[in-house]
Amino acid sequence: MPKTKTASSITANPHTWLDLNPDDKHAADHFMFGVLERNYNGRLNSATEFATVKLQPVPPVIGGPLITAERAEVLLPADADDRFGDPFVLAAEVDRMAVAGKPALLCYVTLYYPQATRLHHAWHDARSFAERLADDHEVATIVALHAPHRAGSSNPVHAHLLIVPRVLNALGLGKYQHLFCFARGQKELARLWDEHRRT
Repeated sequence: MPKTKTASSITANPHTWLDLNPDDKHAADHFMFGVLERNYNGRLNSATEFATVKLQPVPPVIGGPLITAERAEVLLPADADDRFGDPFVLAAEVDRMAVAGKPALLCYVTLYYPQATRLHHAWHDARSFAERLADDHEVATIVALHAPHRAGSSNPVHAHLLIVPRVLNALGLGKYQHLFCFARGQKELARLWDEHRRT
């Protein structure tokens, strides 16, 4: 497994590393959107650093699991190599295969569950949304469920989706899926989220 920074070694708020909800006209309830670009406001970003922060909402203890999120999983397209089921391996591959002139590293979506009374309900919902993206667009998504109440916070249960904005198949990372690369993707993803919540 590649070496990664721990959340405790990263001081900046990761929400300052990208533009969140850039399209005011197409916001959705309990939904946040952004695109992590390699350079944002003079900051050099990496998929590995961003994924680490979301997978480690609290620093791991020595000898303990690297992932401290309530639950985490990578949802893969059907033809993707199984090794990308490790979120740190997938994030490192995104950084390694970044293409010059193509700034998008990750599409970032957060789904909020303020009325959640069972964590597995929120997990199932977020996971099934990510599974739909994998099936319909051939993209991999790291899903990390956070349960802030465990740390005494009043913030709601929420799930972070780190969507790799490229087709992932047996050949590896391929073409960019523009839905996940630009601010205009917020409109369609918000629509898909609203549709998902109604089903």
